[in-house]
Amino acid sequence: MPVALPLSLFAFLLTLFFAPTLSNFYQVDLQYRATSGVTDLQSVLSSSFNFIYYLIVCLYILLLSGDIERNPGPMIDARPEISLLIKWLEPLVDWKPFGLCLVGMTEHEILKIEQEHVKIEDRKLALYLKWFSVNPMATWRDVIYALTGMNQNKLAQDIKNNLESDAASIKSSSLPSTLTKSDGDIEIIFFPKEDQTVQDTLDELQVNFSHIMREVKSAFRTKVNKNLQICIEMSNWIESYLHWEHGTLDSDLDHIFKKIYHNYDFIDCCLVVAMCNEFISDEKDLLDKLNTHSLKANAFCSSVPIIELKQKLRKVYGPYRRCLENMPLICIELQNPWNDVKINGLYILVKRLLPKEHRQSIMKYITIEEGSVVIKLDILNLSADSLIEYTEGKLQFMYLIGIFSLCINDYPVLQKNENMNFTFELALLEAVTAGNNEAVEFLLQLKIINIDHTNKEGQTALMLACERRHENIVHSLLSAGANVNIQDNKGWTALIVSSQYSGTSIIHVLLEADANVHLRTSGGSNSLMYASCNGNYEAVELLISKGADYECQRKDGMNAFMLACKKGHINIVELLLKNRVDPNVQRKDSWNAFMLACENGHTQIVEVLLKEPVDPNVQRKSGGNAFMLACQNGHTQIVELLLKEKIDPNVQKNNGWNAFMLACHNGHTQIVQLLLKEQVDPNVQMKDGATALMLACQNGHAQIVELLLKENVEPNVQRDDGVNAIMLACKMGHTQVVELLLKEQVNPDAQNRCGTTALMIASKNGYYEVVKLLLEWKADPNIKSLDGKTALSVAKTNKISVLIDAYLKEFNQKLQLQGDAASAMSEETMTSGYYTTESDISVTSALTAKKPERK
Repeated sequence: MPVALPLSLFAFLLTLFFAPTLSNFYQVDLQYRATSGVTDLQSVLSSSFNFIYYLIVCLYILLLSGDIERNPGPMIDARPEISLLIKWLEPLVDWKPFGLCLVGMTEHEILKIEQEHVKIEDRKLALYLKWFSVNPMATWRDVIYALTGMNQNKLAQDIKNNLESDAASIKSSSLPSTLTKSDGDIEIIFFPKEDQTVQDTLDELQVNFSHIMREVKSAFRTKVNKNLQICIEMSNWIESYLHWEHGTLDSDLDHIFKKIYHNYDFIDCCLVVAMCNEFISDEKDLLDKLNTHSLKANAFCSSVPIIELKQKLRKVYGPYRRCLENMPLICIELQNPWNDVKINGLYILVKRLLPKEHRQSIMKYITIEEGSVVIKLDILNLSADSLIEYTEGKLQFMYLIGIFSLCINDYPVLQKNENMNFTFELALLEAVTAGNNEAVEFLLQLKIINIDHTNKEGQTALMLACERRHENIVHSLLSAGANVNIQDNKGWTALIVSSQYSGTSIIHVLLEADANVHLRTSGGSNSLMYASCNGNYEAVELLISKGADYECQRKDGMNAFMLACKKGHINIVELLLKNRVDPNVQRKDSWNAFMLACENGHTQIVEVLLKEPVDPNVQRKSGGNAFMLACQNGHTQIVELLLKEKIDPNVQKNNGWNAFMLACHNGHTQIVQLLLKEQVDPNVQMKDGATALMLACQNGHAQIVELLLKENVEPNVQRDDGVNAIMLACKMGHTQVVELLLKEQVNPDAQNRCGTTALMIASKNGYYEVVKLLLEWKADPNIKSLDGKTALSVAKTNKISVLIDAYLKEFNQKLQLQGDAASAMSEETMTSGYYTTESDISVTSALTAKKPERK
């Protein structure tokens, strides 16, 4: 384009030096028609404007634009815009069948919309928004198919024609859409098509609301002129609605509107709508206009993200600015995902950050800056100190929802580093974990969050809320559409989690939300098992009424009935028995409910089960039975019950253990006495040769040892490895038991297969008192084990070594004295003429070698 640059310059100079009078307004629009391929320039110009300027301006714009870019507008396979849906589907009355024809919508959602909204416009808008949330791939083609599916052929064709008409136009992304007068200069503003749509909508809403507000004020004046009492009623009503102190408003209409001016704008007009419905409800046409405007404003706020307002707020809201130098200024820095939040998210945010009596219009006093989402808001009628105090009480809430910095007049209320990994889904999980209901509700209100997002363990926000018993949050999540039947990495659902951790109220709420009672964890547990295990009778009853399978078993064979018996929940046991549960079902390891009740000492349940066709003699694969478990754990009442049932107390497990041994091993004296009365053989040995006495000695149960010794139990019996009762007592340092055994003439010098004695064992393990006791009872410290060790050589402490060494010296001295005495006696015999024979010498040797007599 060698000529383009000179022409451009020429056109620009002509525009500067020969511009028409500034009182004129110009709008130039360049369109492209696909059917003809002909470019058509249209202008709205003053009659006094010379034709040459028309050509210059057109040429100037064309040269600036460069290549024309095709922008076909909404296409049939494009995602519909809310504003166009509202406009083009305005004739649609039968919205419910239309909604059911839309891909992704369910009858449940349609009924929910009908219940939550009264007016058809509200219902249609709610339908469009819900459809977009459940079907991200929604297109105009879906809309047309839905309309034809319900025989709305004319409306479907109209929409198709509208799409084809818009598709025939092209607007360059750099074409000027308006020429506006600004401070005496002509300003050309360039917007891409999507930006222009936002800008046009804002302008349209602003102008429309201005007209409506003039009519509203006029209607109120007419009303007040007829009845002055209306002003007093309005003042009282507004003070209540805005949570203001009584007396804040005068009974003057102009004062009222001046005072509430900061509490509404042309997007957030809820106050005006409510006030009109309350006081001028007879103005039907005006209310229709206001409600239609409110719907369009809501649709705009629900579809346009915050990021699109960054360049437009000053242009649109500049006229609303007032002198704000003395007002507190909040500067909020938000995590980057806030860019995609819709405009209504700003309203929700500010309402949460300000006390309810100080909530105000935000669009008149807000600035959004570039970079991360930085929002500055001037606050009316509130001191900086009060605002600081209020926001400091909401630090957790602010950080959870994505505010990482908040300053009030440069005072840092919250200062954190920006989190580049922040997402609203993770924020929801954190808010639920923290139990911050305010943050949860806020995040749900944004309606851009995947409510069923999971953490690394596969847990959803609903599961976390159930686990932590946050019932209010559970309600909020379910109301927002949380999926109640998602399973985590281990197969847990919200219902299973609640059955484990929560009360009946949350379980009831989940069941009302169609929670599936049949889902099971990876281990095979269902919600009924956890409710039974935790003794939640109402939950068990409720789950059974909802069809929960009370007979299903986990992978290990455990079921709800066994868990209730194990935990001692008698009321649940009786409930399940009434429902004809089989009490004899066994786990894979052959345990049954009766064994679990006996093991854990639940006497009432044992009594109930004995009335059922339960066999108390059933043995596990290992040979153990319910009686052994009761004896093992010291449940005397159950032992007595079972003995009355004529259970055989002498049954042994595969390894030789029996009930008597288990009672002796664990020190249950009363049960040992009961069993001895039943003529149980106390000398029975296990497969390795161990006896009940050995088990009692090993664990230091002196009272039981004493009982057994009175029963003439043989104390010197040795196991297959040569270990006996006194060795086991010495190994564990049970001095009292050792003394009891020594008094029964137990041989302290008996050796096991390794040649080790009781004295060596006590010495090696450092039990000084036991070593001392054995030496007093003449245990021989000179005996050597097979590897040549003695009690002295294996002594653990120096104190024991000194003790044994002193004993050996004393023992040797006694031997020496006995030897000298024997020699003297031999000499005396020879002098007297008597000679000792060979047999006499061997007897003397035996006497000198004999150990000192025990005490």
